[in-house]
Amino acid sequence: MTSSTAVPDSQPQPVLPIWAIWENPIFIRYTRSRLRTQSFAFAATFWLIIAAFFMFGTSAWSTYREHAMPVDAARAALGPLIILQAFILLLIGTGSVASGIAQETDEGMGEYQRLTPLTPLAKVLGYLFGLPVREYGMVALTMPLAAWCIWSGNVPARVWLSVYGVLFTTALLYHSLGLVCGSLFKGARRVGWAAQIIVLFLNFVLPLLSNVGLVLFKYLTVEPTILEHLVPLMPKGTVLAALSSRIHEVRFFSHRLSETSFTWVMQGSIILTFVVMLWRRWRNAESHILGKGYAVGLMIWLQFIMLGNGLPLIESGRVFPSLASIPTLPKNLKVMSGSELLPVLSIYGLVGLLITLLLVTVITPDKQVQITALRRSQKLSLRLVPPFSDGATSFWFALVLSGLAAGGWIVFSRALLASSWAAHRELPTAAFWVLPLVILLPSLCWQSLNEALGKRWAFFTALFGGLTPLLIAVVLAAKKDWRDPAALIGSISPLTAPFTGMTRLLPALAEKRAEIEIEGFNIWLSLSLTACVALVVILVRSKIRQRADSAAQPLPPAT
Repeated sequence: MTSSTAVPDSQPQPVLPIWAIWENPIFIRYTRSRLRTQSFAFAATFWLIIAAFFMFGTSAWSTYREHAMPVDAARAALGPLIILQAFILLLIGTGSVASGIAQETDEGMGEYQRLTPLTPLAKVLGYLFGLPVREYGMVALTMPLAAWCIWSGNVPARVWLSVYGVLFTTALLYHSLGLVCGSLFKGARRVGWAAQIIVLFLNFVLPLLSNVGLVLFKYLTVEPTILEHLVPLMPKGTVLAALSSRIHEVRFFSHRLSETSFTWVMQGSIILTFVVMLWRRWRNAESHILGKGYAVGLMIWLQFIMLGNGLPLIESGRVFPSLASIPTLPKNLKVMSGSELLPVLSIYGLVGLLITLLLVTVITPDKQVQITALRRSQKLSLRLVPPFSDGATSFWFALVLSGLAAGGWIVFSRALLASSWAAHRELPTAAFWVLPLVILLPSLCWQSLNEALGKRWAFFTALFGGLTPLLIAVVLAAKKDWRDPAALIGSISPLTAPFTGMTRLLPALAEKRAEIEIEGFNIWLSLSLTACVALVVILVRSKIRQRADSAAQPLPPAT
């Protein structure tokens, strides 16, 4: 008689809930490695000393030098403390995230993580909260100091909840940006520095576009919420108190929103986009970070946000640089000059062009991806590559993205010219072909370069055809007699086309510079049309060659 041993059925591993971050293996690993007693204690001690100095120093100065009441002294100390916490969490934390994920890729740990049973979203969240866990810990250690300031200063709950809520979402935004940078590029130290430079750019350079009507970019920072909630509580005489004389609301079409609410809307949409990018990359290492359909949806959303925020600024006049920072507009304002109208109109188009080029770069496949998609479609007996797949051509989507950007530009230009600030002008009929061409031609050239010749050729073409003419023009413009040749050379760059194109439509606003700028636009248009046709022909020939080569090679047997 033989006995048999019953083998229990293997139980499937339970799926880890996405929200259970504390059970995430990636988060646990970084918590143990980055919160080791010796290294964390040194960093925490350093930042605690700095935070205590800011708090007690500011409080003492307000009490003994400014003769402030204890409540006002505590409020004055809260401002520098929050700025220090933002510095730790946003700048240092973003660098840690970017360099950490890049180091994972360099050491091969990323490939190991792909073999684990975690879902792609769980991996994204594990890295998103695990890599900056040291910075979260250091900010947590400074929170008792902030709590003392909040309690002693009788700071309302809605104030500190709003400020710290936006600080947290801004940290998520920048840390997800660092994850994207670290996932795309190699070199931990270089990627960390690059991510920190981008953070500085987002906080100190991009908000300057608010002076020409593009106010929405400043809501990618924590500054509007601090100015809306915290600054009005600051005692007189402090640096932050001088910034309190401004309007703390956002007009979105006919609606009025608080700056905090609009900040959450803006940051939430960008965080979602970054998470989708990371999810796609963890699901398939070879996939694009954005799909073609999502890119079109993102462009529609961005144009909706830009118009919803920009059109009300036209009515109030705060779309112009000279009026953007004035708390109370003077009465009986006159019509704005061309030196104010043309830059606002042109920069809106330039931003739309740059967004289009960025999205086209993301969704355009390289040669290897195209060949792989073509062979897969032949294996499945498909006549064409599915249009929304990563390996499909992005030519038609470049057309759609360019049309959306041009449409938003036309709507904004018509509204601005029809306002009293522009003496109720009409947008010329020629704008309906000039403005689309300004965005369409560079976008199609860029798409064809990337898809037919590769990103290396596209980079060198952008360097010599886009940046070099501008640099030469800047050098030549130093001499007064060479300004006209400098303008013609600079007009070769697609980045100047929104400015020269708008001058072509509204020469009366450009005054003395109209003739030379129109000539520069005509030169750019001729060169761009020629280059676009040539590159599209190269793209078509490349597609025909790829299909012929793929048909000549035997297909693998179907499984």
